[in-house]
Amino acid sequence: VGPRTELESMLCQLWGDVLKVGSISIHDGFFALGGQSLLAVTLLANIGHAVGRELTIDVLLHSPTVAQMAEWLQQEDDGSGILAQLRGGKEPSPLFCVHPVGGNVLAYRELSEHLDGDYPIYAIRALGLRSGESPLFDLSAMADRYIEEIRKVSPTGPYRLCGWSMGGIIALEMASRLEAQGEKIELLTLIDSYAQETGGRIVTEAERLAWM
Repeated sequence: VGPRTELESMLCQLWGDVLKVGSISIHDGFFALGGQSLLAVTLLANIGHAVGRELTIDVLLHSPTVAQMAEWLQQEDDGSGILAQLRGGKEPSPLFCVHPVGGNVLAYRELSEHLDGDYPIYAIRALGLRSGESPLFDLSAMADRYIEEIRKVSPTGPYRLCGWSMGGIIALEMASRLEAQGEKIELLTLIDSYAQETGGRIVTEAERLAWM
Protein backbone atom coordinates (compact mmCIF):
# COMPACT_ATOMS: atom_id res chain seq x y z
CA VAL A 1 0.00 0.00 0.00
CA GLY A 2 1.55 3.26 -1.12
CA PRO A 3 1.52 6.58 0.74
CA ARG A 4 -1.79 8.46 0.89
CA THR A 5 -0.55 11.80 2.18
CA GLU A 6 2.50 14.03 1.85
CA LEU A 7 3.58 13.06 5.38
CA GLU A 8 3.39 9.33 4.60
CA SER A 9 5.28 9.92 1.36
CA MET A 10 8.07 11.74 3.21
CA LEU A 11 8.24 8.97 5.84
CA CYS A 12 8.42 6.26 3.18
CA GLN A 13 11.34 8.08 1.58
CA LEU A 14 13.18 8.49 4.87
CA TRP A 15 12.56 4.86 5.87
CA GLY A 16 13.78 3.67 2.48
CA ASP A 17 16.96 5.75 2.72
CA VAL A 18 17.87 4.34 6.14
CA LEU A 19 16.77 0.75 5.55
CA LYS A 20 18.10 0.64 1.95
CA VAL A 21 14.70 -0.59 0.75
CA GLY A 22 13.35 0.67 -2.55
CA SER A 23 9.62 0.28 -1.98
CA ILE A 24 7.92 0.47 1.41
CA SER A 25 4.28 -0.14 2.19
CA ILE A 26 2.77 2.16 4.79
CA HIS A 27 1.85 -1.02 6.71
CA ASP A 28 5.33 -2.58 6.69
CA GLY A 29 6.91 -2.88 10.13
CA PHE A 30 10.27 -1.21 10.76
CA PHE A 31 11.75 -4.26 12.48
CA ALA A 32 10.26 -6.68 9.95
CA LEU A 33 12.14 -4.74 7.26
CA GLY A 34 15.44 -5.37 9.01
CA GLY A 35 15.49 -2.36 11.31
CA GLN A 36 17.52 -2.49 14.51
CA SER A 37 18.50 -0.12 17.29
CA LEU A 38 21.31 1.75 15.48
CA LEU A 39 19.18 2.27 12.37
CA ALA A 40 16.29 3.35 14.60
CA VAL A 41 18.39 6.14 16.10
CA THR A 42 19.39 7.35 12.63
CA LEU A 43 15.83 7.17 11.28
CA LEU A 44 14.29 9.05 14.21
CA ALA A 45 16.96 11.75 14.02
CA ASN A 46 16.25 12.23 10.31
CA ILE A 47 12.49 12.33 10.84
CA GLY A 48 12.85 14.67 13.79
CA HIS A 49 14.94 17.06 11.71
CA ALA A 50 12.37 16.95 8.90
CA VAL A 51 9.33 17.64 11.10
CA GLY A 52 11.00 19.84 13.70
CA ARG A 53 10.41 17.53 16.64
CA GLU A 54 12.70 15.46 18.80
CA LEU A 55 11.69 11.80 18.80
CA THR A 56 12.71 9.18 21.33
CA ILE A 57 13.34 5.59 20.30
CA ASP A 58 10.16 4.35 21.96
CA VAL A 59 8.20 6.04 19.15
CA LEU A 60 9.01 2.99 17.03
CA LEU A 61 7.58 0.69 19.68
CA HIS A 62 4.05 2.07 19.57
CA SER A 63 4.25 3.33 15.96
CA PRO A 64 6.28 0.69 14.07
CA THR A 65 4.76 1.35 10.61
CA VAL A 66 4.71 4.42 8.37
CA ALA A 67 0.92 4.69 8.73
CA GLN A 68 1.06 4.51 12.53
CA MET A 69 3.98 6.93 12.73
CA ALA A 70 2.23 9.44 10.49
CA GLU A 71 -0.87 9.24 12.68
CA TRP A 72 1.25 9.70 15.81
CA LEU A 73 3.06 12.70 14.35
CA GLN A 74 -0.26 14.38 13.61
CA GLN A 75 -1.31 14.18 17.23
CA GLU A 76 -0.48 16.89 19.74
CA ASP A 77 1.60 14.48 21.83
CA ASP A 78 5.15 15.81 21.80
CA GLY A 79 6.74 12.52 22.76
CA SER A 80 7.48 13.61 26.32
CA GLY A 81 5.68 10.65 27.90
CA ILE A 82 7.85 7.95 29.39
CA LEU A 83 5.37 5.06 29.14
CA ALA A 84 5.19 3.15 25.83
CA GLN A 85 2.70 0.37 25.09
CA LEU A 86 4.41 -2.60 23.47
CA ARG A 87 1.26 -4.62 22.91
CA GLY A 88 -2.41 -4.65 23.86
CA GLY A 89 -4.42 -7.32 25.65
CA LYS A 90 -7.75 -8.11 27.28
CA GLU A 91 -6.52 -9.09 30.73
CA PRO A 92 -6.87 -6.31 33.33
CA SER A 93 -3.34 -6.47 34.79
CA PRO A 94 -0.62 -5.17 32.43
CA LEU A 95 3.06 -6.00 32.71
CA PHE A 96 5.23 -2.91 33.28
CA CYS A 97 8.88 -3.21 32.19
CA VAL A 98 11.46 -0.80 33.58
CA HIS A 99 14.36 0.43 31.42
CA PRO A 100 17.92 -0.90 31.87
CA VAL A 101 20.88 1.40 32.55
CA GLY A 102 20.88 2.84 29.01
CA GLY A 103 17.47 4.38 29.62
CA ASN A 104 15.63 3.26 26.48
CA VAL A 105 13.20 0.35 26.25
CA LEU A 106 13.82 -1.09 22.80
CA ALA A 107 15.28 -4.17 24.48
CA TYR A 108 11.78 -5.23 25.55
CA ARG A 109 10.30 -5.25 22.04
CA GLU A 110 11.34 -8.78 21.14
CA LEU A 111 10.58 -10.10 24.62
CA SER A 112 7.02 -8.79 24.39
CA GLU A 113 6.48 -10.78 21.18
CA HIS A 114 7.37 -14.08 22.87
CA LEU A 115 5.46 -13.81 26.15
CA ASP A 116 2.27 -15.85 26.40
CA GLY A 117 -0.98 -14.43 27.73
CA ASP A 118 -3.44 -11.81 26.59
CA TYR A 119 -2.29 -8.96 28.80
CA PRO A 120 -0.99 -5.51 27.81
CA ILE A 121 2.72 -4.80 28.11
CA TYR A 122 4.13 -1.35 28.78
CA ALA A 123 7.73 -0.15 29.01
CA ILE A 124 9.03 2.76 31.06
CA ARG A 125 11.88 4.77 29.56
CA ALA A 126 14.20 7.01 31.56
CA LEU A 127 13.84 10.74 31.76
CA GLY A 128 16.68 12.70 30.22
CA LEU A 129 16.73 11.05 26.79
CA ARG A 130 15.32 14.19 25.21
CA SER A 131 16.99 17.58 25.33
CA GLY A 132 15.33 19.75 27.93
CA GLU A 133 14.42 16.78 30.12
CA SER A 134 16.01 16.57 33.54
CA PRO A 135 17.21 13.03 34.28
CA LEU A 136 16.54 11.42 37.62
CA PHE A 137 19.70 10.34 39.44
CA ASP A 138 18.10 9.03 42.61
CA LEU A 139 16.57 5.54 42.81
CA SER A 140 13.88 6.76 45.17
CA ALA A 141 12.85 9.54 42.78
CA MET A 142 12.75 7.08 39.88
CA ALA A 143 10.53 4.66 41.78
CA ASP A 144 8.11 7.40 42.81
CA ARG A 145 7.87 8.85 39.29
CA TYR A 146 7.43 5.49 37.63
CA ILE A 147 4.71 4.47 40.10
CA GLU A 148 2.96 7.71 39.22
CA GLU A 149 3.13 6.76 35.54
CA ILE A 150 1.84 3.19 35.91
CA ARG A 151 -1.04 4.38 38.10
CA LYS A 152 -2.24 6.39 35.09
CA VAL A 153 -2.85 3.04 33.37
CA SER A 154 -3.69 0.91 36.41
CA PRO A 155 -4.83 3.06 39.35
CA THR A 156 -4.89 0.01 41.63
CA GLY A 157 -3.25 -3.40 41.77
CA PRO A 158 -2.53 -6.18 41.47
CA TYR A 159 0.64 -5.08 39.70
CA ARG A 160 3.07 -6.97 37.46
CA LEU A 161 6.57 -5.52 37.27
CA CYS A 162 9.66 -6.51 35.32
CA GLY A 163 13.13 -5.02 35.10
CA TRP A 164 16.31 -5.88 33.23
CA SER A 165 19.70 -5.07 34.74
CA MET A 166 19.39 -1.79 36.67
CA GLY A 167 15.70 -1.82 35.81
CA GLY A 168 15.28 -4.84 38.06
CA ILE A 169 16.54 -2.90 41.07
CA ILE A 170 14.15 -0.04 40.25
CA ALA A 171 11.27 -2.53 39.84
CA LEU A 172 12.13 -4.05 43.21
CA GLU A 173 11.98 -0.63 44.87
CA MET A 174 8.67 0.10 43.11
CA ALA A 175 7.23 -3.18 44.37
CA SER A 176 8.33 -2.41 47.92
CA ARG A 177 6.70 1.02 47.82
CA LEU A 178 3.49 -0.25 46.26
CA GLU A 179 3.18 -2.94 48.93
CA ALA A 180 3.74 -0.29 51.60
CA GLN A 181 0.81 1.59 50.04
CA GLY A 182 -1.40 -1.47 50.46
CA GLU A 183 -1.20 -2.72 46.86
CA LYS A 184 -0.71 -6.35 45.82
CA ILE A 185 2.29 -7.34 43.70
CA GLU A 186 1.21 -10.26 41.55
CA LEU A 187 4.52 -10.63 39.72
CA LEU A 188 8.02 -9.22 40.15
CA THR A 189 10.57 -10.38 37.56
CA LEU A 190 14.23 -9.38 37.69
CA ILE A 191 16.33 -10.19 34.61
CA ASP A 192 20.10 -10.23 35.12
CA SER A 193 19.84 -7.91 38.12
CA TYR A 194 22.11 -7.90 41.14
CA ALA A 195 22.30 -5.54 44.12
CA GLN A 196 25.55 -5.99 46.00
CA GLU A 197 24.59 -3.65 48.80
CA THR A 198 21.31 -2.31 50.12
CA GLY A 199 21.39 0.57 52.58
CA GLY A 200 24.98 -0.19 53.51
CA ARG A 201 24.15 -3.81 54.35
CA ILE A 202 25.55 -6.72 52.37
CA VAL A 203 22.74 -8.67 50.70
CA THR A 204 22.69 -12.32 51.73
CA GLU A 205 22.98 -15.13 49.21
CA ALA A 206 19.43 -16.25 50.05
CA GLU A 207 18.07 -12.75 49.34
CA ARG A 208 20.00 -12.51 46.09
CA LEU A 209 18.68 -15.87 44.86
CA ALA A 210 15.14 -14.93 45.89
CA TRP A 211 15.32 -11.81 43.69
CA MET A 212 16.61 -13.60 40.59
